[in-house]
Amino acid sequence: MAVLDKETREGPGAFSPEDERFLRSLASLAAAAIWTSRTFAAVERERQLLEEENLRLRELAGSEGFIGDSPAIRRVLEVARRAAVTDASVMIRGESGVGKERLARLIHRLSPRRDGPFVPLDCTALPESLLEAELFGIEEGVATGVRRRLGKLELATGGTLFLDEVGDLALTLQAKLLRVVQERELERVGGRQRIPLDVRLITATHRPLETMVEEGSFRRDLYFRLRVVVIELPPLRERPTDIPLLARHFLALYGSRFGRPDLRLSAGALARLLSHPWPGNVRELENVIQAAVALAPRPVIEADDLPLGEPAGEDEGSALAPLREVERRHILRVLEAVGGSRSRAARLLGIDRSTLYRKLRQFASEDAERDARDPASQR
Repeated sequence: MAVLDKETREGPGAFSPEDERFLRSLASLAAAAIWTSRTFAAVERERQLLEEENLRLRELAGSEGFIGDSPAIRRVLEVARRAAVTDASVMIRGESGVGKERLARLIHRLSPRRDGPFVPLDCTALPESLLEAELFGIEEGVATGVRRRLGKLELATGGTLFLDEVGDLALTLQAKLLRVVQERELERVGGRQRIPLDVRLITATHRPLETMVEEGSFRRDLYFRLRVVVIELPPLRERPTDIPLLARHFLALYGSRFGRPDLRLSAGALARLLSHPWPGNVRELENVIQAAVALAPRPVIEADDLPLGEPAGEDEGSALAPLREVERRHILRVLEAVGGSRSRAARLLGIDRSTLYRKLRQFASEDAERDARDPASQR
């Protein structure tokens, strides 16, 4: 709606009906333009707020050691952000060492429960008899010398309980956990009093729970109670662009901790990290960098300083390649990992785009010279 006030000092009749129709049309056009401008401004404000929120999310993720800029990790962070603001149960799935507890801590930090406790419990750490008391608590006098002790569920009141490797829970403990999830209250071991609970539950597993449900080794009703939101964490080998980011993060972390803040990774060391299959995922990478920081004899960590054993599939000649060839292989691996994006490759390599372009032109020139010297290589 727009209102246009027409005013004249020449008395009545100064404006004809045609003038009035023209002014009405002008008012409508002005209203549309104003509405479009305000809508665009609102959309732009929302876009800026979203960018700021995503930046804060990445900074917070980095502070929790959850590092990555690959499309897969961006999707994980987006789901985590949305799930965090609710109280829904979250199940994190992925191989050992991918960072499931780090992600659980991040979800807690993003949630309304951030000021409450984050209590982790590894379901594989204790035998069933001890795990029951550790999880649900125990009353005094249950056995000789036993004193009353709160379980992890009560200790997490007002916050988040993280159950790692929930697929390893015995069926008897699964039944007891199901009652807690359904009724939001528990009974300690040896007790009769029902204790109300206010706890957010996050679980993690590397096991195929669907198969376990069909086999009868995991309760179907508990499975569906726990997997309200499911987040799949990809293994490190499926997101190679995150390897340099993680390596530099751990290098800075342990360099500061061990009093060696000036250490850096050579191009050969980065190439070696990119070529490793990482069966132990992020945990293995962290341990490798930690050992290299502690033991490297020089300020620059070389490929030989990384405790990774012999590179798979490399013969002696390729392992002893000239530095120029190592640099070439590393740059081409990074380019392949980022799908050919030169700007992202330059950012991961820690160089500007003009330097990357110059090196690629040099590689192309060297290939042309080699082909000219050896025509058989072109066949």
